Amino acid sequence: MGAGAHVKALVKKRLKTTAVVVVGLGAAYGALATLSLLAHPKTSGACRFAASEIADGGTVEPRNLNVEAGERTSLGFGRSSGIKILPVTLKLDKELDGAPPGQGVRLRVRASDLRRGSDDARIGVQWSDPEPSTPPPAGSGEQATPASRDPIAVRAIAEGTRVTLDVCVARTDDFRTDPGTYTGTVTFNDRRVNDLVVPITVSLSYRKPFNVAILFLPLVVVGTWWVWTIKKNVDPDLGVFTETAHKAFWGWVFTVGGVSSIASGLVGAFATFGATYLRSEAWGGSAWDWFSLFGAMFAAFVAAATVARSVGSKRANGGE
Repeated sequence: MGAGAHVKALVKKRLKTTAVVVVGLGAAYGALATLSLLAHPKTSGACRFAASEIADGGTVEPRNLNVEAGERTSLGFGRSSGIKILPVTLKLDKELDGAPPGQGVRLRVRASDLRRGSDDARIGVQWSDPEPSTPPPAGSGEQATPASRDPIAVRAIAEGTRVTLDVCVARTDDFRTDPGTYTGTVTFNDRRVNDLVVPITVSLSYRKPFNVAILFLPLVVVGTWWVWTIKKNVDPDLGVFTETAHKAFWGWVFTVGGVSSIASGLVGAFATFGATYLRSEAWGGSAWDWFSLFGAMFAAFVAAATVARSVGSKRANGGE
């Protein structure tokens, strides 16, 4: 075979191998994208509490109001979506003057925007108890109601000396809410109680795990190549795109040792994927999360695959 024919055959072989790899990665990407769409149907909805009259006329003595010890003031969505309500229990030192026996009394509260760190991401407050978004027409006799498209709303009800503060947060497709940890406050501005500011924290994680799992595609390619290059019997001066390297790499990949090394690497990478992303309440708040996750998965893949390869080599050589 002439030199030209040899080069032509080599190029054809490499193109065929490259095409197979590209088609395989493309099919895997398409499968993950489809699963992502199927696993996360669109959601809709908003926070809304029914409007009610707040009667606080006359002279009243402000009551001391404090958050109950041990009360949780954080709401974690994780990867879930929908509408969640965080109940916070507070305590009055005395019952409110003129409160009807056995009935709840609405208190004035107002929520701030929930902001993520020092950037511009926020969960905005379009309506906050008890101000209506749109007053009813004069003389219509209609009751004022809040807006129906609010990502956050709050209300506080006093029953005896117990006050329940409800903080509603909507994470639906009606609102664009980036993942991360958001902080804000709810302020009691009712003259029947002392001024009180309650800190609120809401944690959101990136909610499409199949999109994040796309990181496994470049991980397998890069990680497998790296594990192969650090084998003891690989010539460090070997050209990456030479026929010798091509044959040696794919020859190793489809050996028992190669398959077991890759499988072990994937197990280690998935364990890191689960611990870093799946169990996080606020993953994805910055682009750095993606890079750090890939780096941690790569390190776990290489470490696990290298151990498996070393064990396999020792057994093959008759070692203990």
